[in-house]
Amino acid sequence: QPKLVEALRGVPIKRACAGDGHSLVISADGQLYTFGLGECGRLGLGNEESKHEPTRVDINVPLCQGAAGFYHSIVLARNGLVYT
Repeated sequence: QPKLVEALRGVPIKRACAGDGHSLVISADGQLYTFGLGECGRLGLGNEESKHEPTRVDINVPLCQGAAGFYHSIVLARNGLVYT
């Protein structure tokens, strides 16, 4: 049965996607939240630590899209720049 992500309650969400063991969520104001397995740095937090709760990733530009694969993540900023 689906489980509500309580940590994001009240955060307007624009996009969400899932990879193999991790998830990306982009808020309406372009902030990135990641959670799940951190192997290979796929959460974008500068380490390989896994996170059970969504954690905001410090990117200084608003985002509009994201995708998650097996061991990677990629996001598109509103200004056209791409981050992995």
